[in-house]
Amino acid sequence: MAERIPKKGILEYIEGLQSYFGILYVTFVAIGMLFEYQRYQVYGINIFLFADIFDFLLAPLRDISVLLYILLSMTIIYILLKADEYLRQQRPAWYRKTTFGLDGKSWFPILHRLSYGALFIFYLYISSLSIAKKSKQMMLTSNNHYLIRTNDDKLVKAYILGRAKDDLILFDVSNKVTIMPLGSIRSMTK
Repeated sequence: MAERIPKKGILEYIEGLQSYFGILYVTFVAIGMLFEYQRYQVYGINIFLFADIFDFLLAPLRDISVLLYILLSMTIIYILLKADEYLRQQRPAWYRKTTFGLDGKSWFPILHRLSYGALFIFYLYISSLSIAKKSKQMMLTSNNHYLIRTNDDKLVKAYILGRAKDDLILFDVSNKVTIMPLGSIRSMTK
């Protein structure tokens, strides 16, 4: 007969998972905010001046490539941490030699984790910047601009960078950024 798992054990397990999912989601939102910031910063826009918190809550889910990039980055860091732990336990002499004997110091575990965290943040920053620059270059070489007619019959030929609150962020063909209220747009054609 199969053993039954006590209810108390299941509840503790589920509560533990809930806290991990919360931390993971907050991490995803923070990383998504970094990618969104870099995406607009290459055009000279500080997106934090135009967006509200709700724009960032869905940031990691808005672009599937960013979500996949975040998951891949976290997986790589996890694998590196596990490989480091494996080498420390299975090959202690070699590990001590590669860390110049510092792994025996009392402060080493803290510094070791902090250095992995700093490396992860630096990696994300450089990656978000390079992805933003590549995205800008791809947009400028594409022919995906819109012809926008405003309520005062003004015509604007521009690329749509995104939307923040009730504004549309445009990059026109003369390389000028325009923030246009959605209510001022009469029509848009591709």
